[in-house]
Amino acid sequence: MNDDKTLLDSLAVEEAIQNDESYKFPYGNYKIIGDTGEIDRIINTCGVINVDIIDITSTLSTEADNYVAVGYAEGEGCIANAFKDAVGKLPAGMESISKMLSNIWISKGVEQQGNEMSALTDLIKCMSPDIDICWGFAWDESLEGQQAKATLIAVDVKARATSVMGNLT
Repeated sequence: MNDDKTLLDSLAVEEAIQNDESYKFPYGNYKIIGDTGEIDRIINTCGVINVDIIDITSTLSTEADNYVAVGYAEGEGCIANAFKDAVGKLPAGMESISKMLSNIWISKGVEQQGNEMSALTDLIKCMSPDIDICWGFAWDESLEGQQAKATLIAVDVKARATSVMGNLT
């Protein structure tokens, strides 16, 4: 059933894109804390390394808190620093995160993109191996020069476990 729903969502996104419209994600089944517009923006963008609705629905949880955080950075190391900034804005500690989706937005003017992406890859490798991480990469025309933005969608399993345990006592 879930695969059928995901397929229908994918087809709805494709239809919206073909009709030159924006797709709005159906948030009703999810507790999302943060700017849901960032999720819609990811869905409606064709990235260099694309993140799509299937990636998003497989990241989000209907049983746990889902957070959206956005980080920004400029200058050398902007990609890794934007990611760090977004992680720092999550209302939960990394030890409680089970899944994370990250979309990195950069200007076409970012120099040494390979080195910048390598720094991000190294940073992700240092994170807990228990976190299921999906990431994508897209251009953002609103960014200039050495500017980067990171959008994170993270699932907090400990918040759910705490609320379930609280209901049992």
